[in-house]
Amino acid sequence: MLHLFIIFFLISICHTKISSAESISRNFTIIGNDFIKDGQRFQIVSGSIHYWRSLPQDWKDRLTLIKELGCNTITTYIWWALHEPEDGIFVFDKPEYDFVSFIKLAHSLGLLVIVRVGPYITAEVDFGGYPYWIMKKEGIFIRRPNKMYYQLIDRYFDKLISYFVPLQYHLGGNIINFQIEDDSDVPIIPFDETHQYYGYLRDGLLKRGIQTLINTLAWPDSLSFEKAIIPNTWTATEYTIHHSTRDAYAVVRKHAPNQNPFMVMEYYPGWVDFEGNHHHGTMDSEEFARGVDEILSYNGSINFYMVFGGTNFQFKNGGDWTLEYHSITTSYDYDAMITECGDAHQTKFQAVRNVIAKYIPLKPIPTPSPSPKGLYGTIYFDSYAKLIDNLYPFDVIYNIDEPIQFEYLNQSYGYVLYSTQLINFTHSSQLLVLPWIQDRAVILLDGILQGIVGWSEKDPITILNLHPVKTNPNPRLDILVENKGRCCAVLSGFDCSFKGLKGRPRLNFRELTNWTITKLPMDEKLTNQSHTFHWKLVSSNISIVSPTFYRSTFYINMSQPLHSFLCTNNWGHGFIVINHFNIGRYSEKGPQRTLYVPAHILKQGLNEILVFESDRKDMLMNINEKNMTFIDYPMWSI
Repeated sequence: MLHLFIIFFLISICHTKISSAESISRNFTIIGNDFIKDGQRFQIVSGSIHYWRSLPQDWKDRLTLIKELGCNTITTYIWWALHEPEDGIFVFDKPEYDFVSFIKLAHSLGLLVIVRVGPYITAEVDFGGYPYWIMKKEGIFIRRPNKMYYQLIDRYFDKLISYFVPLQYHLGGNIINFQIEDDSDVPIIPFDETHQYYGYLRDGLLKRGIQTLINTLAWPDSLSFEKAIIPNTWTATEYTIHHSTRDAYAVVRKHAPNQNPFMVMEYYPGWVDFEGNHHHGTMDSEEFARGVDEILSYNGSINFYMVFGGTNFQFKNGGDWTLEYHSITTSYDYDAMITECGDAHQTKFQAVRNVIAKYIPLKPIPTPSPSPKGLYGTIYFDSYAKLIDNLYPFDVIYNIDEPIQFEYLNQSYGYVLYSTQLINFTHSSQLLVLPWIQDRAVILLDGILQGIVGWSEKDPITILNLHPVKTNPNPRLDILVENKGRCCAVLSGFDCSFKGLKGRPRLNFRELTNWTITKLPMDEKLTNQSHTFHWKLVSSNISIVSPTFYRSTFYINMSQPLHSFLCTNNWGHGFIVINHFNIGRYSEKGPQRTLYVPAHILKQGLNEILVFESDRKDMLMNINEKNMTFIDYPMWSI
């Protein structure tokens, strides 16, 4: 018995020593200006990929291709609005938002992870990542010390951070670093407030069990770096190929000479597109690769923003305000090394891989071939339903004296319809004076289009001439307002983030009251709601310009459907739903002319398509000319 006890004791000691040795060896830290992984110097070669910009069924393919590119790490943002869509209501279990499964999948493929927790993330998403409802909180200021703001962050972090604690590298996971906040160059926020705020976020991670590295982010200039640097963190930088790496390195070393590796956390292979602007086109692959080479030659680490851009499905795109407002397109392709549909970029993938291979051993491989695409023919729409005639499935608020904005209707996305009755409008045209509209409004009188106004128009006209409807002395005025995406470049105020009508429209300077408001979120309930519409059959010689739904079906004769692109030429403005899934917005303004159709929303046999069109320029186009064709490549206007 004693003999067995001694053997058991010795085995226990050996096991403890082995476990202790493993614990000590599994470590990711900074020594000097180097990242150290398990005692060895480590150069991070990372790529940004956002879990919500592709379907979960595609995550493995995307991550595998990132690994084949030569990356040893991925970076992803955590988007607050996805996980707390309404005040105090948390969502972490939806498959498409399951970042834990996403991170664990990366781990199974041998990829490390940098998590950027925000709460502000930019990412060209609606409101820069913030949930819409925080705008209604009295006395709140974001991105700076503020009691109300801190309370909301604490409540969110209490739920969020616990998911990450067991996934840290030293505990056997693959998370090696957390980034707090995003760009530090907010000119109206003082230095001390930025430092206090960043310190609060850092401490919020530490006290909830994060023992991994934490970084801030700055542009390579003194103002941005001085704002971003706080104790017990390191600071990364970001810039484009047009900025000198030598100069950026000098700025980093000037402001963070020790215990701060040189890492470009955002190095851009392309850029996003904005509705109504020219397509940004492509960045020269060799030029970009030379920039990557220079960063790595400085013993630098790099994160490609983006390595895979993906898609702003549903209404997930943000907006941008510089001199004027622009909505970001559905495609977030970014001219990245991996395209929107998951293919290797035919020149940039190999050019970048060749550079990475100079610093990290990689076996030579040819550029992976593009996946086959589905050509499912042309869709002809056989029935239509005008929005104004089919409002009964939606929530309606009656007899309101003043229009209410989206946020105070507890609605984040979609459209809101503001309607009122005009009395004795028979003799001549009258001036309709509108309050500031965010973002885009279609004005109708008894269903007849009167004009398009709003922030997303080049000239946001606020005065229209309404023309009497001869058949009705008391016509109905409808103002359909679309949220095209809240601004993602968020400062401490809310600027272009409130959506809808604020204030009372006037007709010949007389205030219009007694409004009916119809909430049109166009969410996952829409397909079921549309089954109750009064659908009409399409017939020849009909031209429809008022907001209208169109539906049809198409047939796929294969058990495993393929990715495809749907061409939206001949269509105005709206969005498309296939088999209950909103694949995104389209706009005749361009530059995007196709929408990516993921294979996993398609099925063998009959597929349903529902298209909403709010308006279009060509008011004489026959409905029979309005069709959509599947093609095997993305198409952009110049």
